[in-house]
Amino acid sequence: MLPPAKAGIGSVVNDATREAGGALGVAVIGSVFNSVYQHQLAGSPLHALPPAALAAARDSVGVALALARNAVLAQSVTNSFMDGLHFACVMAAAVCFAGAVAAVKLPGRQQRAVDIAISTPAHAAEPVSEER
Repeated sequence: MLPPAKAGIGSVVNDATREAGGALGVAVIGSVFNSVYQHQLAGSPLHALPPAALAAARDSVGVALALARNAVLAQSVTNSFMDGLHFACVMAAAVCFAGAVAAVKLPGRQQRAVDIAISTPAHAAEPVSEER
């Protein structure tokens, strides 16, 4: 815990780390998604497109769908997109789970509970009875 005089600084540090973590998380998940999408797209029937068209399809799902000349190519684009999205979401869930486990295991959590228990007077836990 910070003393009240340092609360503003603590709040700024907390906000800055949250913003940086959010931006970094979006960047990493987006990169993972894009990598899987491009890999899946390269193994699809779209690889028969001319190199310039394939490069444009790899950069944009919308362009890839526009270049798909039939339902099979459109399904390949959709499958590549969904594979990338699925993998990125599973990875994000795994990172969240690891963070939750790490947060529970932090050493300060148990010590804080012990400090609270020690600082609470024994008579505070007893029910208050009213005598009339």
